[in-house]
Amino acid sequence: MDFFAQIYLDGKPLYGSARAGDAGERTAARWTQRFEFAGYDGRVRVDIRPTGKWLRTHRSALPEVTLGLGVLVAIMLGATLRLTQAAGTRAAEAERLVAARDSAEQARKLASIQLQKTNEELTLTLASVREATEMKSRFLAAMSHEIRTPMAGILGMGELLLCTPLAADQRHYGEAIKESAEALLKIVSDVLDLSKIEAGKLEIEKVPFDLKTTLRAVTSILIPESHVKGLRLRCEVAPDVPQRVIGDPGRVRQVLLNLAGNAVKFTERGRVTVDVSVDARDGERDVIRFAVRDTGIGIPEGETERIFEEFVQADTSTTRRFGGTGLGLSISRHLVEMMGARSAVRAM
Repeated sequence: MDFFAQIYLDGKPLYGSARAGDAGERTAARWTQRFEFAGYDGRVRVDIRPTGKWLRTHRSALPEVTLGLGVLVAIMLGATLRLTQAAGTRAAEAERLVAARDSAEQARKLASIQLQKTNEELTLTLASVREATEMKSRFLAAMSHEIRTPMAGILGMGELLLCTPLAADQRHYGEAIKESAEALLKIVSDVLDLSKIEAGKLEIEKVPFDLKTTLRAVTSILIPESHVKGLRLRCEVAPDVPQRVIGDPGRVRQVLLNLAGNAVKFTERGRVTVDVSVDARDGERDVIRFAVRDTGIGIPEGETERIFEEFVQADTSTTRRFGGTGLGLSISRHLVEMMGARSAVRAM
């Protein structure tokens, strides 16, 4: 070897030999060429010097050769350091990406485990809710049946009692008993219907029936109360409404009786009208529209949707004044939707 190269990093030797041997070597050390530049991990210094043997034979060409070798070594070392720096940067980025991937994979596994656990808890909760709903429905059905039987006896005996000669106060007591029994029977029926709807066990019939007969049955029940209050109760049927239709006559009667009954109950003076018309006609299929209008106390703005909720009335004071459980309209909306229709209310 004719030249020595010594590499330093931040003043500390990394490669080569810094020692000079005989006098020739010490003389050659005076011809050292030094190159410094910033490296990847610190300040890099490269010292290039000839050996004493080479110096004795090539002394005249020493400056140019030493400088050329120094520049070549510096270029090679700089390229090596830059490559090392790029490789280090890429390695660090790869390690960061691997760590991020492992972290994401771990988070995904934890989320999957948590989701599975949540689904299992929801399944158990849903099963418990269904079981509780089923038990409640069976209990209400049994209790409703047990209550209806004696109530039917009370109503029957009350009607028989009112058919006998009675004093004025006795007749008053008999009528109070009959009205109270009818109100209680209606509450029992509403609770039973609600429990069947919640359990999904209420069935809707689709049979042919006479619509006008059903309408007459509704108005005949409400006429006595409307006459007592001095109200005009009318049922207006459009000429193009067919007499025989297909549906559930019992549930249609129940919905109309609830809507028109509420109208009579909450109207102090004026009229209650049941309008029946053809809303749409599609080939041989007619869609019938029922509308109940009254001149009653009205519904405050913003409360029109709440009245269809269970146990809700537009004004809580009406419960004390007019009575009721707040179930009738909720049940009516469910029945209407089960029959493939829709219900709405509009304050005039």
